Amino acid sequence: MWRVGLVRLCAFSWALKLAFVFTVKAIEVYTPKELIVENGTQAKLPCTFKTSEVVSSSTAVTWIFKPEGGGRSFTFFYYTSGRHFMDVAPFKDRVSWAGDLNKKDASIYIKNMQFQDNGTYFCDLKNPPDIDATVTGEIQLKVVEKAQQVPCQQEVHKEEEGKDEADEEGSKPPTPDLPHFLRSHTAPPSYPFVYLLSSLHHQHHHIPSLPVSSLQAGIALGAAAGGGPPWNASEEGDI
Repeated sequence: MWRVGLVRLCAFSWALKLAFVFTVKAIEVYTPKELIVENGTQAKLPCTFKTSEVVSSSTAVTWIFKPEGGGRSFTFFYYTSGRHFMDVAPFKDRVSWAGDLNKKDASIYIKNMQFQDNGTYFCDLKNPPDIDATVTGEIQLKVVEKAQQVPCQQEVHKEEEGKDEADEEGSKPPTPDLPHFLRSHTAPPSYPFVYLLSSLHHQHHHIPSLPVSSLQAGIALGAAAGGGPPWNASEEGDI
């Protein structure tokens, strides 16, 4: 019985050691879950990793693509020892290395993105002896229509032009309301109308064209004040 117990203890001990080794040796790969790029532009597919082993010439990066809609997965880029391989369609002459393994970076560039590039991209790292516990990064990539350029500059010019016109209108002196002015000002009884016109000219630096009714209202107000109009009644028709 004690021999059976010893065997079980040894097996359990080895299992713990094996689990510990795989936990320490695992490569952790980090990628964005989703990436949206514009049609016809260059996209950078980020991929970084963390490993317990020193990066060496044996470290290898594999990028795998699975088309949208359930197509077959295939390797389209392989990088190791400073060289890249697997320049295959539909990514031929479009993929370039953008990473630095010494900085734990395995990113790539894909230029001239097309709608057929929609799908899932996998970043796979192997850094011996970290090979059996490799963790793969996964990116869902979506290619969208390129945004149209908005004529922002023209809109700004129009807005500034409207603002300048508003400022110009605001800088003009207000046109006086003669009846209101006559009601709110008093003048010496001997020359009410001349006094009022002089006050208008002094305050506004100009006398606007006034309708006959406004002038007649001034005359009437002057007469009511006891001064009478500053001209003969026979000249009233000349106004």
